[in-house]
Amino acid sequence: RRRRMESGRVGGGIIWTSQLRPFVLWWTLMLLGFVFFVLLSVVDPTTAQDADVTYPNCYDLQASPHYEICWNILNDNLHVRLQIAMRDVWFAFGIGEPTSGSMPGADIVAITYDSAGTVVATDNYALGYVAPTVDTCQDWVLDSHIVTGAPITQVTMHRKLNTNDTQDRPVTTGENHILWSYGTSSTLAYHGANRGVAIINFMNTSPSDSPVTATPAWGASQRVFEYRTPNALIPAYTTTYMCSSFALPPVTDGHIIRIDPIVDMTAPSAPLVHHFLVFICDPANANSSQWQIGSTPQQCDGDSPLGDPSSGCTSLLYAWGVGAGPLVLPSEAGVRMGSAKQYGMRYGILQTHYDNPRLLHGITDSSGIRITYTSQLRPYDAGVMELGDVALTFRPIPAGLTPDQPAAWYQSDCPAACTNQWLHDINVYGDGLHMHQTGARMWDTHWAANASDPKGTLVGAVNSVYFYQFSMQQITYHSPPYIIKRGDRLSVNCVYDTTGRRNPTEFGPSSDDEMCLHFLFYYPLLFSPMRNQNPYSVCGSIQLANRTMSTLCGDLNISSWLPSVANPVYPDPLIYAKSSFGHTPQQCSAKDTEGDGEVIGDPTAGLKLGWVAWMFVIIGVIAVLAVVIFLLVKRNWVVEYIGIRSSGAPVSDSEKGYGNHNNNNSNSNTTQLMQGDTNNMPRYGATATRY
Repeated sequence: RRRRMESGRVGGGIIWTSQLRPFVLWWTLMLLGFVFFVLLSVVDPTTAQDADVTYPNCYDLQASPHYEICWNILNDNLHVRLQIAMRDVWFAFGIGEPTSGSMPGADIVAITYDSAGTVVATDNYALGYVAPTVDTCQDWVLDSHIVTGAPITQVTMHRKLNTNDTQDRPVTTGENHILWSYGTSSTLAYHGANRGVAIINFMNTSPSDSPVTATPAWGASQRVFEYRTPNALIPAYTTTYMCSSFALPPVTDGHIIRIDPIVDMTAPSAPLVHHFLVFICDPANANSSQWQIGSTPQQCDGDSPLGDPSSGCTSLLYAWGVGAGPLVLPSEAGVRMGSAKQYGMRYGILQTHYDNPRLLHGITDSSGIRITYTSQLRPYDAGVMELGDVALTFRPIPAGLTPDQPAAWYQSDCPAACTNQWLHDINVYGDGLHMHQTGARMWDTHWAANASDPKGTLVGAVNSVYFYQFSMQQITYHSPPYIIKRGDRLSVNCVYDTTGRRNPTEFGPSSDDEMCLHFLFYYPLLFSPMRNQNPYSVCGSIQLANRTMSTLCGDLNISSWLPSVANPVYPDPLIYAKSSFGHTPQQCSAKDTEGDGEVIGDPTAGLKLGWVAWMFVIIGVIAVLAVVIFLLVKRNWVVEYIGIRSSGAPVSDSEKGYGNHNNNNSNSNTTQLMQGDTNNMPRYGATATRY
């Protein structure tokens, strides 16, 4: 205004005055606010993740479409990033049953979309092969959701390592069994063939994204032997078991100290290799071509070499499942190999389970094992002991039994009469529970010696599995080793579910038969009291022709049979120790919501945030409309400050309401205005002309 008064004309420019400045500033802020709230409404509210979280540890779950999990552990929270090369589909990952890794007994988080298109992550649990159930307590916090045009969908989320929730699985030190799946729709549905399993050590800061472990460093006394299945053609069946045999290097004496899996993750067969077992065998005792050394890989239909006398196999050496790492024996022990000792391992059988749900054709596999051995013997030999129904003579399981029925429970003892024959206590560094397809639950109860009670004193379970899965057999490692003393009693318990069978189930080597075996990987090696050169490899029951249960301990030879030692079924308190998993928690623990994510599992959480954003947008629109209305109604006020007509012509002083001032008074008026005299300024309701 000063410039206009001094120059005598407007010149078409805006006249910047102290009263116009706040008007323009307020109008600008309102426009900026409108833009901000529009952006808030269209950006996914879950993208405000904690920028400080990184995900240095990754594992490829599937090659095509690529599905990856990355993670980090910060402040007792597991931070996870899931990324899949798809969009607008649901996907999930979960922590499986601790021993078997199966879906029954799993804790699962599913990423889906609600009816409004908002991403939702829901905490679930599963008690069977059915749609998972939504948890009572939603412990996962969704931090971000990003979709790119590649297409790639990525979410980040976190939860406490241990939520103390009976419908969750804690993230533990060591190996965690995980499972994953995805679908073709935006809402949770049956995954079909789009699923898999893995084993991840979340506490490991430098995990490998492949089960192929780098060859360990070795000195002059260490060597490596590799055996790969010779181009086994995988049949187009959902489940296939194939067996092949091999000979170890012809050394005189040595110790096996490590076994690594070899699976080429770039090969088409990699997703189909589910698990494999390695057995210690002697082909000189094999009476079947199926188990001969150098034979072409052939289907063995899940038959166990241990249950087939024609195989010449004496014990299990190693078990691997998807994502599992190597078997590294304790530094003071090794598995004896070579010809110096009668029990030295010289031959083996590799049994591989292929999981081919898509029924792919023409795929061959060359996976196998890498054995590290040394000629520098360690202080102790390691062995494997088989407990339970070692002779496969349990009575048949009636059809139609549920796990809760007493007839579905079978028990076999390794009694104190056998362990008293041991020359020393044993250190168990690993163990494996083994049943077949109708197996439901299994545990091995440890009883300490008690002179006043033949049952002994309850110590606890060596190992247990509440949701057994035949296709997911693993070795559980113990660090430090689990100690079993001379005179202790071990009671192997197996529970079956035959509701889907019409005929009784026999005990035998076939996968359609059943087993009840517990393998102990231990040291120092024990020897059979009857035949000192044979390792102590079995301790369990044998059913006689008159259906009475007797005891067999030592090795698989008639001389190890102890007919005078009964093998009765004792009441086992752990039969009543039902799993608490899946029960409704008494209360929900407070979630750590650090990361500014929405609480997952509430299908309306993202929708509520959307309505808040849209509410602010509406407020912004109303504010802008108010400005427009003001400009229309109070146009003369604007004209007074801008100083031009809509046509562009200057506005006279009389039109602005200053009165009839002549040029002689212009200087005095200017001086008054410059000094802040506003008496002549037009105000709302004054005599200014309205347009």
